[in-house]
Amino acid sequence: MAVVAAGGYEYTVTVLAILALGGTVEEAVYFIGKSRAVLVLASSLDLSKCLDLEERIATTSDKYFRAMAIQPSISSPTLDTRHIVISLDRALRENAPAVVILTSGTTGVPMAAVMRRSFNFDRALEVADHYQLNEDDVVLHVLPVHHATGVGTNFFLSLIPGSRKEFRSGGFDEQQMWEQWKQHASSP
Repeated sequence: MAVVAAGGYEYTVTVLAILALGGTVEEAVYFIGKSRAVLVLASSLDLSKCLDLEERIATTSDKYFRAMAIQPSISSPTLDTRHIVISLDRALRENAPAVVILTSGTTGVPMAAVMRRSFNFDRALEVADHYQLNEDDVVLHVLPVHHATGVGTNFFLSLIPGSRKEFRSGGFDEQQMWEQWKQHASSP
């Protein structure tokens, strides 16, 4: 399965859902053929690109390949907690693959690194513990979510203590960064 989404709510919900299902995430669109992904989950901003991708792949290499919008699945009414049953009998293996980070291939042959479930959790736990993050903190996520540090450290670290996460998409803009920092300093 592949995910095409900028950092934000849709990305967060999708990555967590995939990891909860035990799936591996290939996040670079042009690796869909190499990974033999059968589905791409797309944010609302990227849906048209992914529908074009679906058409191209379905007509050239995999007639069953599909693109699916993330937003309709996360905008449904909240379930009453009495109707949610969580089975505790299936534990995911800590050494099983959890996330695949792919290089772009701009400086050489594209490569991939597989991160274990325990690696993602343990690293995020260590960083959150080091900075003593808690539910009152706001973490500004400025690294690309498709970067190893962006997903492996910054993305997961605020989820462990329940901190709020704000995403900054697009190129680095120091003026905007200072404004966000000043805003949070004056109204934490």
